[in-house]
Amino acid sequence: MTYPLNLELPWVEKYRPYTLNDIVGNKETINALKNIAKDGNLPHLIISGLPGIGKTTAALALSRDLLNNDEKLIKEAVLELNASDDRGIDIVRNLIKTFAQKKVTLPYNRQKIIILDEADSITSSAQQALRRTMEIYSSSTRFIFACNQSNKIIEPLQSRCSILRFNKLGDEEILTILKRVLDNENINTFTDDGLAALVFTSDGDMRQGINNLQSVYYGFKMINNENVFKLVDTPNPIIINKMIKMALRGSIDESIVILDSLIERGHSCIDIINICFRVSKTLQEVDNETVLTVLLLERLKAKEAKRRETGEDKIRAEAVKMKVVVKESEIQDIIRDVVRELPQGTSHISVKRLVQMVSDSRDGNIDVAVVEKVVNKMYSVSMNVVSLV
Repeated sequence: MTYPLNLELPWVEKYRPYTLNDIVGNKETINALKNIAKDGNLPHLIISGLPGIGKTTAALALSRDLLNNDEKLIKEAVLELNASDDRGIDIVRNLIKTFAQKKVTLPYNRQKIIILDEADSITSSAQQALRRTMEIYSSSTRFIFACNQSNKIIEPLQSRCSILRFNKLGDEEILTILKRVLDNENINTFTDDGLAALVFTSDGDMRQGINNLQSVYYGFKMINNENVFKLVDTPNPIIINKMIKMALRGSIDESIVILDSLIERGHSCIDIINICFRVSKTLQEVDNETVLTVLLLERLKAKEAKRRETGEDKIRAEAVKMKVVVKESEIQDIIRDVVRELPQGTSHISVKRLVQMVSDSRDGNIDVAVVEKVVNKMYSVSMNVVSLV
């Protein structure tokens, strides 16, 4: 029995902009690329910026516009490589050089294009090899480097390229695209707070926003605030907002209860702090310094409560009393046993390290001050380093 194969493209690919006119955001940079496409005077380019904001899409769209959307010509004249996979010097010497040498009939004032995605992952030796290739074949081939951090591209390559920087997309721009996708997919099961949650969690990353939209829809069939935060596993900014306002009013205990509940749900401390800062930007008369102060107060209060609850001070006092009193001769035997377990050929070790190893061998139930005195008697010690020779 055969089954029909009905596979759907991920929405992030299905709705990827095809030409420069389709791209949303970074208007000034896109206008510069449009002028290049119009004039045909394409320099080597470095396009840098955060993930998911359209760098590779812009490079591919520029290639299509330069070659008049001729799919056959595009296949022959455009080479796209993901440099995070193909990043060794062999790729430069073989694949890239071979493509640069290939003869292709192109329209007037047009060149072959090599797009290197995630170019900041290319090894330094491979980048050095690219210098010569760019010089030799500059009349027929242009390079476009898409990267997150342009400073990881070596200076000789940067000096040969024009650098364009993409910024994070605005909330309105992401919302516009999400609504366009919903309209094209004929989806009506969404709420305004659901879209707002998608925009918030995307944080300027269009790819993230569209992927989350598709995942929430197929997972719950309803796009609302609750379902979005269930899927993306990010602390809910509404809860964070409530926590910060409680702390600012002086209700530190109630605020800590909310903080503990977020941690118990598995949210990382870094995620919680990041959302705190983002939420603080929406609160009047609250700056990052205030948020830091509140978080510090909460942390100190939580530590103090835990210390009182567990009787930490008492436990420490009892632990000191429980230190085993060991004779000096026994300590010497323990030290010798530890030294025998060291890797063969070890001639020197720091006093601190040796004392710690001796203490660990007795589960910490031995006075380290006494151990250090015995070590100094047994061995020659200079600059806190023990000579075992």
